[in-house]
Amino acid sequence: MAAALAWHETDDEVSDLLDAHLAQTAALLRLQPLDELDEDRLNEAPELDKHQPRVVFQLWHEDQLLARSASAPQEPLTQRRKRGFADSQVDGKAWRVFVTQGRESDVRIVVGELQSVRREIVQASLTSILKPMLWAMPLLALGIWWAVRGSVRPLGRLGNAVATRQPQSLAPLSIEGVPPEVLPLVTALNELFQRMARLLATEQQFTADAAHELRTPIAGIRMQAQVAQGATDAHERAQALEATVQGCDRATRLVEQLLQLARLDAEATPDRSSTRPACTSRCPSPWRAYCCATCWTTPCATARRVPRCSCR
Repeated sequence: MAAALAWHETDDEVSDLLDAHLAQTAALLRLQPLDELDEDRLNEAPELDKHQPRVVFQLWHEDQLLARSASAPQEPLTQRRKRGFADSQVDGKAWRVFVTQGRESDVRIVVGELQSVRREIVQASLTSILKPMLWAMPLLALGIWWAVRGSVRPLGRLGNAVATRQPQSLAPLSIEGVPPEVLPLVTALNELFQRMARLLATEQQFTADAAHELRTPIAGIRMQAQVAQGATDAHERAQALEATVQGCDRATRLVEQLLQLARLDAEATPDRSSTRPACTSRCPSPWRAYCCATCWTTPCATARRVPRCSCR
């Protein structure tokens, strides 16, 4: 497409330039006096240059060829009478012709140029333009490849850094040498790693707290079960079993409280471990562990359901 457009533009420019040369040649011939020409014979202009046959002229006087170039045909290059340009075919050759009147109205000046010569000029012009471009194309492609390779090299390093990370690694990615276009992506990944680290720390803290808080109810249930096993009296055994059931209920409620706290921790990003209050001794046993599991936030609606909790 680009070559066709260049051909069209060059052809138009060359045609306009050569048409102007034809008109200029006709104007020079019009200034020449015709008195010295022999009207009884055909006058031929001498050929002074090897490229001269490309442009020819004819002088017609009352439809009689009075003078011509040495390489001009004897037939009229065109039948046009009015001044202007025309395309014609003479002896199987295509001509571009300019016609104008001489000093006398019965004199007609015809200047013609071969169309093949024009095409050769256009081809030479395009060749001189396109040949350096064709030579420069590989160098240009190499430069583009080198620039793109240098631009994507930081992306390759970033991809390798992400691919070689351990699954448990939440360290931030290095932003050194990262292109400005990719920096928002790396920053977003680092923020994601930070949130994941906080979430993992919260889950680990929850696991540790759950293990600590469940130790006391389970120990109480075990103790009541051992009392029931060693009881000799039916009434004593029944009380121990009832205490065991109550201990199981308390452990169940404690698990529910812990699960609810885990959901709250998942929704809240700040770390609350630094603001967790210490459990006071006012919380009576065996509710101390249960109460401590529900006093992490203030106010905590779930703590109000704990009977006899006075750590607030």
